[in-house]
Amino acid sequence: MRSYSRWLLAAVLWVLASVAWAHHGWSAYDNQNELTLTGTVVSAVFEWPHAEVVIDTGEKQWRVVLAPPSRTRARGLLPEWVTEGATVTVVGYPHRVDEVELRAERIIVGDEAIELR
Repeated sequence: MRSYSRWLLAAVLWVLASVAWAHHGWSAYDNQNELTLTGTVVSAVFEWPHAEVVIDTGEKQWRVVLAPPSRTRARGLLPEWVTEGATVTVVGYPHRVDEVELRAERIIVGDEAIELR
């Protein structure tokens, strides 16, 4: 029984560490340098911990980190609006190291502007 408890504790700690590692902080983004990008959706994934959209601006493909899926829905952004081929505009902050990643504060789909934060 004691061995089982140790394995269970190790498994729980591993899961918690994985969750903490997956959820990164926002300090990696340059919040003094707001960018506005318009492009075509290449892919979109609405999964925990953050929804993510890849858009092609014509110059390069950007990976856009959105709010968590529960928040995107609560704020009015539905996954079916952000499908491959759709045109979107995102406003947000670029990653300090990854030159093709943006943390979105707002996404505009059609006539709908959705505040994500």
